[in-house]
Amino acid sequence: MKTKFSGHFPTALTNVDQFWKNCLFVLDANVLLSLYRYSNSTREEFFSVLNSLRDRLWIPYQVGQEYLGNRLSVIGEQVKAYEDSAKKVEALRSSLEATTQHPFVSSQVLVECQGTFTKLLAEFKSSKEEHERRINLDDIMIELSDLLDNKVGEPFDRARLEKAIQDGGSRYVDKIPPGFSDAKKGGDSPVFEDKCRPYGDYIIWLQIIEKASAENKPILFVTGDSKEDWWVVFNGKTTGPHPKLLQEFEVLTGNNVYLYTPHQFLQRASEFLHRETSAQAVNEIRDGELREASFEFDEEQVRTVEPESEFVFHEFFGSEYLPWNFPASDFDTVITQRHWLKEKLRDVRDAIEQALLKLARLDDELRKAPPSPQKYARMQKEKSEAKREVSYYRAAQSHIQAMLVECDERIRSVL
Repeated sequence: MKTKFSGHFPTALTNVDQFWKNCLFVLDANVLLSLYRYSNSTREEFFSVLNSLRDRLWIPYQVGQEYLGNRLSVIGEQVKAYEDSAKKVEALRSSLEATTQHPFVSSQVLVECQGTFTKLLAEFKSSKEEHERRINLDDIMIELSDLLDNKVGEPFDRARLEKAIQDGGSRYVDKIPPGFSDAKKGGDSPVFEDKCRPYGDYIIWLQIIEKASAENKPILFVTGDSKEDWWVVFNGKTTGPHPKLLQEFEVLTGNNVYLYTPHQFLQRASEFLHRETSAQAVNEIRDGELREASFEFDEEQVRTVEPESEFVFHEFFGSEYLPWNFPASDFDTVITQRHWLKEKLRDVRDAIEQALLKLARLDDELRKAPPSPQKYARMQKEKSEAKREVSYYRAAQSHIQAMLVECDERIRSVL
């Protein structure tokens, strides 16, 4: 049975130590970009592990291209996160300083809080400026450039890319991984680079296969992509790499491939290198993966969003709903609408994140020790409620994203 369905029996798991001793470590673009999202201490730990394995690191050309193409956007996201956090602190401070309405706070407590507010705002400002400096002088990019010196694959020429687009289109129709979840990602543009966008994952896959064949080595691919064109997902849980990937790789290269998420890689690399890694770093990376998973959406699915999502959207925001005809006809109002929607999208994503973290916490508690029957029933009820919250908030998120697509189309038509 193993010979016919080898993808369901990953050889990499039969002798993990041997696999790690022989493999090449290949990093996805999202792994490189996530370094900007980590705290300084976690990023240092991750870089330390990568440096210990630097002789066997490699990235496909497509990964480098995607990293450099998205770097500034990710930096901008971090700058915005600190700006938003500072606004929330300022809003809280203002509400507490108001002496004519609830909530009332004593002068003594308010004085004590002022010092904390000042420290928070100073730290947010410092962190924001640190990220802004990376726009022109990027210490993370410099370190990656040194780490991956002479470890980047060659690009495909135009003919090879056109063939990848043609083959990828056929594969996506049959849901052959990887990449079919990106089928609607900007492929209608006449610009050739945009035409390649839906096939980025497939191009990465082809370049990994070429490298493995040339080097005659197994591959450990580290990716933050959580979609079902890379992984098997059952009942909301990732059970392992997609079997079709493992089987195709073995057939084409005569070697094995296995996939790790960044937090799994950090944990396992620490064991392999006989070094300690802080639980805080692992948890931070894992929580970040959960957040990124909750933000991914299929644009085609957004365009055909279920009618009930609009009801959920109105239910979620109530009287805050857009006070204008949507989408507006004049440019300035569309820009205002788009800004409002972006703010609400962050609110919904925060709600999704909290619900997902609650689910992860409950799962961890259930795994650690069998609870009493009463506690088990209560925890299962909490899990059901959290899952309903995720579905509810994702419906609201889908409607907001559909409205943002309309805003962008209106802006493009005006421009």
